[in-house]
Amino acid sequence: MGALTVSWRDLLLPSLLFAGILLIFWALSASVGWPNAADGWRLAVIIAGIAAILPLVARAMTFLQKNRASIEGPFGLKVNFVNAVQVSETSIGSLTAGTVQQGTFIAESGRGELERAAIEAGAHSELVIDLEDGNAWYRTRLFAVAAMGEILGAPEILVLVGGKGGRPRQVGGYIASRDFVKAVCQKDSRYERLLRRARDYLALLRNSANAGNQIQPPDFAKFLQYQYPFTEAGDSVFMRVIVDQLIDPDPGVLQPTENAPEDGPPWINLADMAQELSPWLIPDIVEMTGTAKQQVSAILGARGDIAVAVRNGTFEGIIRVELAARDVLRQLAERAAG
Repeated sequence: MGALTVSWRDLLLPSLLFAGILLIFWALSASVGWPNAADGWRLAVIIAGIAAILPLVARAMTFLQKNRASIEGPFGLKVNFVNAVQVSETSIGSLTAGTVQQGTFIAESGRGELERAAIEAGAHSELVIDLEDGNAWYRTRLFAVAAMGEILGAPEILVLVGGKGGRPRQVGGYIASRDFVKAVCQKDSRYERLLRRARDYLALLRNSANAGNQIQPPDFAKFLQYQYPFTEAGDSVFMRVIVDQLIDPDPGVLQPTENAPEDGPPWINLADMAQELSPWLIPDIVEMTGTAKQQVSAILGARGDIAVAVRNGTFEGIIRVELAARDVLRQLAERAAG
């Protein structure tokens, strides 16, 4: 039988559980007055300690079960661990219904669809982009969505899915809008210059609206073309401006030898995006067919604010890490108290 070893990583989950449950009791103490200095804190610490040690107990029982171990004590007492692990697994906690949110998809990259997304941007902090098999999205349009997120504050995060191995909606990961913009601009300076131009247009449109004038600024030939839509849609007109500039830039923004970004091969697929964005793309994925322990471990190991739920690799929804972790801690506290 091999040796059971425990590393600092194995102690991380129990430490987080212990601290999290104590934090819950601290909030209870602040709101309802229990536990307090006179009563309850000893019980609270015991509950937190029991819940925190459960993952270590589960690991020890798994080790003993794998090695088909048994312990014999005095008076003929004998404990067999072959089947004990199944019981310990149920103590880890699980993701409850409502933890996984479907997410908001942009069905296509047409200009009308993108402008509607811009108008509704404030309602969606994450957008799911389905690149399908590589014939659904232009690179320029995906850049426009990310630029909208950077300028307007939403969407903050883009979740990239697409066809892979003949299967639809496979997850490539997610990326912050600002990081997508940075990645593309570093690779192709045309995007940076055209984004700056679109920002300048938006600043002029805002200033013109505040001043109440309709004067054509010099060197901004399309200002009047954007002004009426701005009065109707406000800052969301930025989507129209950036897409227009990527297709038909103002004179002088690009070098004479440069083409507009959309003149080149515009289509993108999931594999190309995953390769180009690898330094920024976050692959935090929770496999919903996994055990409760595997799901919780994936949640607690997530690097960002969200994780992407998948079922056999296919996109299922978005999980907010903080809310899911709180839910698991609540379950553990309730079980320990019970």
